[in-house]
Amino acid sequence: MKNVFLVGFGAMLGAMARYGLLLAFPLKGFPWAIALINISGSFVLGITAALISRDDPKRLFLGTGILGGYTTYSTFSLDVVEQLQKGNYLAAIGNVSLQTIGSIALCAVGFAIGSKLSS
Repeated sequence: MKNVFLVGFGAMLGAMARYGLLLAFPLKGFPWAIALINISGSFVLGITAALISRDDPKRLFLGTGILGGYTTYSTFSLDVVEQLQKGNYLAAIGNVSLQTIGSIALCAVGFAIGSKLSS
C-alpha cells in the first residue's frame, strides 16, 4: 500500500508542475509547453532509470509518480488529432516528429548521464 501512496503523491506533484508550465506558456499555435514537458520528462526518466533500480520505491515515486503525472502524451495525442482535423498537416507532422525524436533522444542522453553518474 505504501507504493500506491508514493505513486499517487508523486503524480500529484508532477501534474502540478505540468499545469504550472502550461500556465507559463499558454497555447498559441504550436503546443510548445506540451513538447517541453514530454521531452524534458523523457530526459529525466532516462536519468532516473539509469540511477535507480526498477524495484526501488524511489523509482516508483519519481518515474511512475512524478514523471507519469508530469508528461502529457494523452494531451499530445489530442493536439495532433485536432491539428489534423483542422487540416494543419504540416504542424501535425512537425509536432509528432519533434516530440517523438526529441523525447527518445533526450531519454537516451539522460540514461547515458545517469549511467556515468552511477559509475
